[in-house]
Amino acid sequence: MNFAHASFDVELQCKRTQIEGSASFFALKSASMNLERAQFGGSVDLSAAHISQNLILTDARFHRTVSLYDASVDMLVLEGERFPFEDYLDLRECTFSRFRSPQDELERAMELANAQDPTKFSRDPYLQLEKYYESIGNDAQARRIYYQGRCELRENAKAQNNWSSLKSFTDLVWKVLTGYGVDIRPLLLISSTFLVIGTLMFYLPNDALSKADASAKSYPWQDELPYRFLYSLDLLIPLINLRVDEQWMPNGLLLQTYSTVHAMVGWLIIPLLLAALAGIMRR
Repeated sequence: MNFAHASFDVELQCKRTQIEGSASFFALKSASMNLERAQFGGSVDLSAAHISQNLILTDARFHRTVSLYDASVDMLVLEGERFPFEDYLDLRECTFSRFRSPQDELERAMELANAQDPTKFSRDPYLQLEKYYESIGNDAQARRIYYQGRCELRENAKAQNNWSSLKSFTDLVWKVLTGYGVDIRPLLLISSTFLVIGTLMFYLPNDALSKADASAKSYPWQDELPYRFLYSLDLLIPLINLRVDEQWMPNGLLLQTYSTVHAMVGWLIIPLLLAALAGIMRR
């Protein structure tokens, strides 16, 4: 079957069509394309196709590779009980504005994105699905799709040996600590833990802190827990200067070592937290 460069102003009907060999729809232009229950024994080429309305693949069966490279579709319809693709997909630069599938829509969306040929992997389908879920106000699903896309990008890069050791390490840190910018709970947990530990470390020993300068001001509540909390907070957050840590210094090697670690954690964690928050707000 060869519809390469064909153009239709109405829907192209190929329902229940059975093709043993390959089929080419390269650069096809059509208002809609209905492949419901169609059977294709060979590869199918939909590269550069432009479907201005619906591409319906409900209960179709594709036994070989399908290329949607650089294809554009308004609504991609993948209804039906079974996933239509048995072999790999090429979804590089494929765009679609809307997506329709069975009741468990996210699972079918994941199936689509994960069916890509590993040697032709692209984040494009994940990004298209993320935009779709954002457009319908389902931010939770959009974040899950985004996270899954980043995870698959990492796994594919490892399998294809495309990343340097440094790139792989920094990406792992971003994944573990921020969920690729969609989950800041690990960063909040780490910063809160160090804030509490620091408060106790600088409060429980009677002589934990001493004045850094004899001329430093004294306060009636400087030995109380809230003041030591402010000291821990000031030491942890590098972007805010409460001028508390300037007036005091820890006593003893243990507290001096801990205060250095405490400050270093702040310099690492707080910028990551701000970057993750900016990413969440931008999305």
